[in-house]
Amino acid sequence: MNLPDGVLELVRAPIPGVTVFDGGVPDQDESVEIPDRFAVYWPDMGSTENSQVSMDPTGGLFRFQVNAVAPDRGMCDWVARTIHRGIINVKPRIPGFQCGLIQHEFALPAQIDEQVLSKRRVLLINRYTLLAEQI
Repeated sequence: MNLPDGVLELVRAPIPGVTVFDGGVPDQDESVEIPDRFAVYWPDMGSTENSQVSMDPTGGLFRFQVNAVAPDRGMCDWVARTIHRGIINVKPRIPGFQCGLIQHEFALPAQIDEQVLSKRRVLLINRYTLLAEQI
């Protein structure tokens, strides 16, 4: 298992019954039913940086973003908060990696997004970091 896939499992765990898409929402013509409320996990492979703790090139800072999407602010906030509470300050156990705690980097306020599936949706974005070293 790689680091992004291991983190995706952690993001999905606290919110059973709510779909968490990996890296985007499928197009409407892909015969995938898009639920009213969901989340999108965006691993950011471009921002892995060498750790300041160790000069070991196998260690780095992994950033990822979780977008909560729902028809209204209350439901969107619930999706975002449930995932956040389930992953914040968690030390992931991912085979082949030694990980630190997942830290919250920033959040953007809930906003209306009418471009998601051509429907009015509320979008809430949270960004996280994780210091991890491949072992």
